[in-house]
Parts: sequence; structure tokens; C-alpha cells
Amino acid sequence: METALEIMAEHTKGSRPARVKVIRSVRPRPEARFGKGEVKLPTRATAYRWLQELERWQPTFRLSTKRNRDIAARPPGAYGKLRPSKPGEYLLMDTTRLDVFAMDPITLKWVRSS
Repeated sequence: METALEIMAEHTKGSRPARVKVIRSVRPRPEARFGKGEVKLPTRATAYRWLQELERWQPTFRLSTKRNRDIAARPPGAYGKLRPSKPGEYLLMDTTRLDVFAMDPITLKWVRSS
């Protein structure tokens, strides 16, 4: 059965959903699987409390959408687990820009070094 956490993960690629939208999308799923009235649904206040707790594992409502997409696009494994068997088998590049500046002697302005 799908959980609210999985439903929150469905919204990773889209815009930030409203909490009520996630709650509404959770409610019909137990009925479809187990039948109407078989699963007791939580009250609205309880559902909001559960979403607040699930926000720790799957940030959906409070952090930036770009950050959430970047986190979802990360590879599942760590980079440190690569074990090359020959030289040059793996290449790991760091594309972080350095905070190094230099002064242009002609314009006397600070420029970022490349």
C-alpha cells in the first residue's frame, strides 16, 4: 500500500503542493484497496500532524522546490565506494567555483579568476 511519504515523493518534480492536496490524494487509496469503510481515516488535525512528522524524511512543503529536486536527483550510492581496477577507470570532477579573485590591472576592478 502506498504511504503518505510515497505520495509526497510523487510531488518532487512538480511545484510545491498544498498539504490539503496531499491529504486528499491519500484518502481514496485505502478505499480502492480495501473497500469503503474498512480503513478508519484520521481526522484533519491528525493528518496535518502526520504530514509535519513526515516532512523530516521527505521535505515537500517548507524547503525550496529546486533543493528538493536536487536531493531527489542524487545518485543512491556514495562516491567513495568506487574501486578502480586500472588507472583512469573512474574520473570524479569537482565543478565548484573557487572564491578566488584577482584585480584587473587595466580597469582596477576585482574579477573572478577561472
